[in-house]
Amino acid sequence: MKRKQRKATGKSAKAAPGTKKEVRVVKERADEFGRMEDALVESMRRFRDLFEQSPIGVGIHDTAGELLIVNKFYLKIFGLDSFSEIAHQNLFTHLKLSAREIERIRSGHVVQREVKYNFDKVDFATRRQGIGYNLFIISPLFREKDIIGYMVQVQDVTQRKKVEEAQRLAELGRLVSDMAHEVNTPLTIIAGRTELALKRGVGDRGVKKTLGIISKQCSLAVDIIQRLLNYSRIGMVKKAAVDIKETLGLIVDIFQQHFLRLNIVLKKDIKDDIPSVIGDEKQLQEVFMNIIRNSADAMPEGGTITVSVSREKSFLRIDIKDTGQGMPKKVLDRIFDPFFTTKEKGPGLGLAVCHRIIQKHNGDLVYKSRIGKGTTATVLLPVRHRRAR
Repeated sequence: MKRKQRKATGKSAKAAPGTKKEVRVVKERADEFGRMEDALVESMRRFRDLFEQSPIGVGIHDTAGELLIVNKFYLKIFGLDSFSEIAHQNLFTHLKLSAREIERIRSGHVVQREVKYNFDKVDFATRRQGIGYNLFIISPLFREKDIIGYMVQVQDVTQRKKVEEAQRLAELGRLVSDMAHEVNTPLTIIAGRTELALKRGVGDRGVKKTLGIISKQCSLAVDIIQRLLNYSRIGMVKKAAVDIKETLGLIVDIFQQHFLRLNIVLKKDIKDDIPSVIGDEKQLQEVFMNIIRNSADAMPEGGTITVSVSREKSFLRIDIKDTGQGMPKKVLDRIFDPFFTTKEKGPGLGLAVCHRIIQKHNGDLVYKSRIGKGTTATVLLPVRHRRAR
C-alpha cells in the first residue's frame, strides 16, 4: 500500500513542470488576445475617426434599406442637427430608385443617382433652402460572398451643376451668335426682295400668294433666331424689390378683357399682406405672361384660369391653374427642353426661357397636370427679407 502511495506521489511531482508550462502558454495566449483586442479597439477608433471626419457624407443601410448610421458630413449636407430627423429614410424609397437600379444594387453593383431637392418641401427639418442637387453613390457591403448592407456616399453637387449649366449656356450663346449672324444676312436679303416685289405689285395671284408665304416664313425664321439669342443671353438679374401683387394685378388686367372674347375667365386670389421678392421685374412679367398664354392656349373651348399667391416658408408661391386639356406625362417631362413644343407654330423656347429666368432668381418652376382636369404651374421665388434697423 505504501509503495503504491509513493508511486502516485511521484507521478504528481513529475506533473508539476507540465502544469507550469501550460500556465505560461495560457498567459501568453491571454496576452496575445489582449493585444488583439487593443488592436481591434484601435482599428475601430481609426475607422470611427475616418468615418466621422470624411469630407464626403457617408451613411450605412441594412439589407432592407433602413438607415443605420450616418457621419457628421452627411447631416451637414442635408442641413440637419441629429440622426433622428432622417432615421426614417429608406434607401430604396427615398432615392426613388427604379426597379432596374434596385436589382443592380442587390446583385452587387455600384449605382450612382443624382437627386434634385426642393428643401422647402422635404419631409424633414432642414436648414437648407431652395433647390439643391445631391449625388449618391451606393455600394454593397460584403461578408465573404454575402451582401450584409449598403454604404451610401453623398455629395452636394449644386454648385457644380450651376457651373456646368453656365458653361453649356456660354457655349450655346457663342453658337447661336455665330448662327444668327450667318443666317440673318441671307434672310434679310430674301425678306427685303420679297417685300419689294409685293410693293411693286404682282399680277399673278399664285405668285403673289407664294411671295406672301415667303415673307411670313422669313419673319418666323427671324423671330426664332431672336428667341434663340434671348435664350442664350439671359444673363445677370437686375435685382430690385418687386411687388408681386402689383405685377400680377397688372398682367391680369391686361389679359382679362381679351380673354373674355375667348370665353376664358381670368381670376386672381392675391391677399394684401403678400411680401415683396428680389428680382428683375421685366423678366418676371415675361414668365407670368408666358405661363398665362399657355394656359389660354390649352383651353380652345374656353375655361377658367386662376392666379393665386401664398407664402410657403421663405418663398412666395404663385400658382397659375387652368381647367384645360391637361398634359400626358411624356409631354410634362419635356416641357422645359429647348425646342420642344406641341404647338403647330413657335420654336418651343417659351417655357425653357421661363425656367431659366426663375432659376436665375434662385427659385423654381414646377408643372403638375392631369388629362382632362387641367394644369397648374407653380412658381417659387425667395421672399425679400427686410434688414433690421
